[in-house]
Amino acid sequence: MKVLILAAGDGTRLGRREPKPLVEFLGKPLIEIALTRIVRAGLKHVVVTVGFEGQKIEDWLKNNQRRIGFHFEIAVNENWADTENGYSVLVAKKLLENEERFLIVMCDHILDPIVFNKLAGDRLEGFDIGLAVDIAPGEWIDIKEASKTKLEGDYIVAHGKDLSEFDGVDMGAFVAKPSFFKYLERCAEMGDTRMDTAMHLAAQDRKAKGIRFRGIKWIDIDTPEDFQKALNIFRPDEI
Repeated sequence: MKVLILAAGDGTRLGRREPKPLVEFLGKPLIEIALTRIVRAGLKHVVVTVGFEGQKIEDWLKNNQRRIGFHFEIAVNENWADTENGYSVLVAKKLLENEERFLIVMCDHILDPIVFNKLAGDRLEGFDIGLAVDIAPGEWIDIKEASKTKLEGDYIVAHGKDLSEFDGVDMGAFVAKPSFFKYLERCAEMGDTRMDTAMHLAAQDRKAKGIRFRGIKWIDIDTPEDFQKALNIFRPDEI
């Protein structure tokens, strides 16, 4: 199974002038932390969507693939500055459209390998996309900023940042079938390239599944405040 890692952004929200995937946390680049945990889950074939200073990331991948133990392919989001994360998924379509299923993860989310294992094991019967949903998020998770999810059984019935009633928060990790690309293409035609919007469309068609997690230590490192929170919850020997 292939894992798509979204790594197209810069580090400006973190106050860094370097590719965000190469920002170090506890001595390791964020992309290394993601890759190490993906490989630990038994997944070794990754597709990486790059954008800002993508050649630096590709060079890093070439220099470290043997040490970490993964194989990689590159997709390029040339419009990274003007598009959202859904477009970084869409530009990888040719590398993923022949897969039965594939994972989608963000390079700036620190997730437990358990998350990748559970997503990879879900066959998505009757669904096009499955989202990791934390139904008991830790106190360090910024609920206001998080994308939120309303569930009815396995079905996601509403998804977005502005939900007032919700059952969990989006952990930034997905398992998808190639049939999910039609929602990303519809979004691109509308000029809205957010993954949240594609999820909303899939939910309207009852094709979006919520895969529940509880008690998982994870975080999205998007701002200096997030970075500091992560330092408070992760020990160096956990990274």
